[in-house]
Amino acid sequence: MMLQIRSKRLLRRSHGDGLLIASYGDLMFHAFGRRGRLAVDTLLSLSTCAAGISYITFMSQSVASIASSVEGTQLSSFIFPSNQTQIMCEHSGGRRYLSSNVVGLSWLSSSTYTWFIFPLEVALAAIPSVTLLAPFSAIADAVNFAALAALMVSDILEIKNNLGLQNIKPIVNMVGIPSAFGVGVYAFQSSGIMIPLEASMEEPLKLGSLMGVAFVLSGVVYAAFAVLGYAAYGENIQQVITLNLPNGIEAMLVKAAISLSLLLAFPLVLNPMFELVERRFARRKLSLGLRASIVFVICLMATAIKQFTDFLSLAGSSISCLLGFILPAAVHIKVMKEDVERPTSSLIYAADYVLIVFGLIFGAFGTTMSFLKFF
Repeated sequence: MMLQIRSKRLLRRSHGDGLLIASYGDLMFHAFGRRGRLAVDTLLSLSTCAAGISYITFMSQSVASIASSVEGTQLSSFIFPSNQTQIMCEHSGGRRYLSSNVVGLSWLSSSTYTWFIFPLEVALAAIPSVTLLAPFSAIADAVNFAALAALMVSDILEIKNNLGLQNIKPIVNMVGIPSAFGVGVYAFQSSGIMIPLEASMEEPLKLGSLMGVAFVLSGVVYAAFAVLGYAAYGENIQQVITLNLPNGIEAMLVKAAISLSLLLAFPLVLNPMFELVERRFARRKLSLGLRASIVFVICLMATAIKQFTDFLSLAGSSISCLLGFILPAAVHIKVMKEDVERPTSSLIYAADYVLIVFGLIFGAFGTTMSFLKFF
């Protein structure tokens, strides 16, 4: 992803510092013209949409799990009134009862909670600027950190109860590695924010070192989280890990906290897509109708997603590989070829081509395997 920054600097060195490159789309425009910008804008929109779907899916499944834990307790009569309400009417000399099946709702279905989440997200999406969304993002990060810490403690306690690392088995199915690679690429994919992030820094030259530290720390946390989860639950681990938590008030609080953090972070994640659509269809003005339509489509698609990790792998192997490996390397190669004043080492060209080949092979294999799992 740092290839975007290097390509931007090479272009400005060739065409002057006044060259406007404020986004990934601008970079592609100066390298490949309008088709390049359209391709990246489309891929970034799909990537943002995939992130939104994953957020909604995680939230709805976690809330449905909370509902399942509450069912049968004294709280259920307050939370699920339709299961307790009796409607009296004259029908064949007896009584008729309105149940959840009659009104077409299942209070234990994640799809039901998707549509409860929908109006909340539309309300948050109406907030016009990233600056106003920043407090929500800060709250979401704090809540998410606390919930993930509690989840890791729960994993450690589960490992202790299982008397060690008995659930860990060696990986023998190598076919699953590309799918895991896709999920990893999706988790680290941040192509759309690299150039705006550099532009917002007081010392842009430090971006590379800061991103390196951030990626290492994130990688350590992700790896620890994955190892603890697998050590605790083994092959029984759920695609949404909060579903492995035992029933109880502590588990419900963790699920609720993570869901709250995703709820608050959702509009910030979708903001690049909102701005892109409004730039093309609303003359850069805020359009609540367009934003609500986008959220509606994302919620509708989320109700159809059942294989959570396969969906993440599909998004990572296809869209994220293109945005993170193939296109940055292709742009870098083109920009270097145009910079005739300072010839570039053949080793750098070779490294870029290796990235492209790597992205194509793993991306194609991971996309195929993930796609087949949906059928």
